[in-house]
Formats: sequence, C-alpha cells, structure tokens
Amino acid sequence: MAEVKKRKRRTATAERTRQHFIKVARDLFASLGFRDTTMNGIAKSAGKSRRTLYTYFSTKEDIYLEVIKEEFDFLYSELEKFVNQPVPTPEKLMRYIGHREEMINNVVMWNGTLEAEFFNDIATLERARVRFDVLERRLIRQMLQEGISGGYFRPTLDPTRTTMLLHACLKGLEVPYIRGQLGRSRESLMRTYFIVYDLILKGIGNDKEDKE
Repeated sequence: MAEVKKRKRRTATAERTRQHFIKVARDLFASLGFRDTTMNGIAKSAGKSRRTLYTYFSTKEDIYLEVIKEEFDFLYSELEKFVNQPVPTPEKLMRYIGHREEMINNVVMWNGTLEAEFFNDIATLERARVRFDVLERRLIRQMLQEGISGGYFRPTLDPTRTTMLLHACLKGLEVPYIRGQLGRSRESLMRTYFIVYDLILKGIGNDKEDKE
C-alpha cells in the first residue's frame, strides 16, 4: 500500500512538472515565436535543467505540438458546454456555428502560438487537432440527432454523413473568418451568418414552421 501511494505521488509530481513545461513553453512561443524559442530557454524559464526537460519532451516540436493540443482541448470544453444548453436544436446549431468561429478566431489571434500555424503550417495544425476534430464531430452529430428526434430535421437525414460534411464546411470557414474575408463589421458577419443559416436549415430542416 505504501509503495502504491509513492507511485501515485511520483506520477502526480511528474504530471505537474510536465504541465509546468507546457505553460512556460506556451508563453515563450507566444512572445518569441517558434523559431526563436529554444529547449534551453524553456528549461531556464521553467527553473529546471535541460536534462529534466528532455525527460518529458524529446524535441522542441514535441512540446510545441502539446501546446497546440491544449489550446484545442480548451476550445472543445467551451463548445461542449455550449452544446449542452437547453436551446431548440435549429437555434442551437446556428448559434453554435457563429460561436465556434468566434472562439477559434479569439484563440488564434490572441495566441501567437497558434496564429502562425493557421496560416503557415497546416500539417502541424492537422496533427495537433485530430482529437479536437473527432470530439467536435460527436457534438455536431449529437445536435443533428436531437433535431431529428425533436422533429426539427428530416427523419431521413443521415446523421453520420451530414456530420462529416458539416464539419468539413466549418473547418473551411476558419481561415476566411480569421482573415476577415467574410467581413469585419457585425453587419457583414450577420449577412454571412444568414447565408449559412439558409444553406443548412433549408437543406436539413423538416419544413415545420411551428418548430422553427
């Protein structure tokens, strides 16, 4: 029993150290950029030796990937809270789309770590967001199934394929939204929002006015 407790304490200490390295690295990547951040700089800022850092991360790329993954984990947790709100499905789905794009924009533009990746290194970004994409598709499917069950969406709707297509569309909106190609003012963004609204709800809606 004593040995088990010791192992648990060691595991907890190791995880705290790992998270500390990630936090320090996030700050350095955001302020200095990936190129100018070094493993030695991360270790020094964390108050640890390089040897300790290399125990947790083999390369700067490894810790960079973990930083981006944590940003997406945070994003997912916020979107999950949003989806679980008691709101009629059509309204929830459309509000989700606007909320999602705004959150991604905020996370990217307020965090230098992600900003470069969105525009310059798609391969690294795709590796980092694999878990996020899988979990987000579950959220979208959940909303679609709620809509079918509630009579808002067509009963013949294929939730699996519709989820994949809708998710791909949402990913495609990310860069244009962040770059301002969909407009900067609230008025222009609302015009885009209503175009998306028509495209989606006219495609999957059940044409029941009393359900809208």
